Amino acid sequence: MSMMHKALPKVAVIHGEGSASPLTVKAASVGICELIFLYAACSDKDKAQFALLKNHTRSFDISTLTDSEAAELLGKERIAGVVTFSESQLPRVTAYCAALGLIGHSAETLASLIDKYKQRERLAEANVNAVRHALVDRQRVEQAVAVVGFPAVLKPRIGAGSRWTGKVASMEELRHALSAGPADCEYVLEEYLEGDPELRDAFYGDYVSVESVHQNGRSQQVCVTAKLPLTEHFAETGMFVPHPLSAELAEQVCRLEAQAIQALGITDGVTHTEIKLTSGGPRIIEINGRLGGYVPEIVKRAMNVDLVKAALQVSLGIEPSIAPGPVTSVVYQVFLAAPCGQPAGFGGMDGMDEVLAMDGVLHLEITKDAGQVIDYRLGTQSNMGIVYGSAPDFDAFARTVHAMRTKLVPHLNVPGGREVDAR
Repeated sequence: MSMMHKALPKVAVIHGEGSASPLTVKAASVGICELIFLYAACSDKDKAQFALLKNHTRSFDISTLTDSEAAELLGKERIAGVVTFSESQLPRVTAYCAALGLIGHSAETLASLIDKYKQRERLAEANVNAVRHALVDRQRVEQAVAVVGFPAVLKPRIGAGSRWTGKVASMEELRHALSAGPADCEYVLEEYLEGDPELRDAFYGDYVSVESVHQNGRSQQVCVTAKLPLTEHFAETGMFVPHPLSAELAEQVCRLEAQAIQALGITDGVTHTEIKLTSGGPRIIEINGRLGGYVPEIVKRAMNVDLVKAALQVSLGIEPSIAPGPVTSVVYQVFLAAPCGQPAGFGGMDGMDEVLAMDGVLHLEITKDAGQVIDYRLGTQSNMGIVYGSAPDFDAFARTVHAMRTKLVPHLNVPGGREVDAR
């Protein structure tokens, strides 16, 4: 006699540029749920992945649908949960969850997650790590500077990946940065958080991120992810686990993150909170209401925790079983950041075979196609590649990073047809 198998619940994944590919999400869903992908825009790489999954999942182009029409589609599909791994798709998820009565952020919490100005306002109201901040555009320069002062950080009010983000130290630099950025973009000017001088010569950066899972108002801090130093334009250059912080400092970081999560009213979902390490203690950089870019891979490889799976489970009201395993080596991702200078076409990378032959290196992924424009102002999304690997200890890791940055030389084609190496 054959056994009847209970149908798995359906989760809609609102796809966009973000932290988990269609194949990654599908792998995490096995035994948990059926998937339906919705997208409004899709890269060629993701289209190829959807093609590979065509016999296992369905996908819908919703670029011509209103939110109510898309929600109606999901209702007909009997969707039990909605999730995204893309910053830009958070508003859609909240709208669909509200329409269908599913687990999701409140409208107020959503606003604090996607709007950097509202987030600073909410944190200040809750007396959590207040930072001087003001809205700024080309017409409101003096007013913003009067509130914030210099040095300061200029960042788009809405966005991700450090696009058009940078430090400004004078009125001239601020005006230049505003004129160089998109004209229709509203910005936030924030107090510059100076890193702890004691970390200036360290091999690691003066900031970390905290990856947490939340359900019914209960939170589990899964990982404090250490970082390599940012570029001068705030693009990430890599991350690693475990972190090298003292137990006391790590506790301060986690305590601050918990206060920030509560201040924003986050009760369900997965968050990625960036925290600066200053001489006066940890300070909030920003809270993101989704998985951090590249974070799922490193946490799974280092700790055997699947944060993508956890996000799917939380969307369904299923309690995720998260039991981080022991971290026995330094597990890393090193990003090949875009060099500063004028935009240029990617012309390849020398030294890849040498790096792949290094102890501990697992994989080197080039993320740009030949001729694709490299522009440091676009932040982390302009990185040229990623090196994945592990090292036995922090000293070996530091030596590895130095060696691979020496060996890897990108070639860029600048306007006029001239090729240069960005050594």
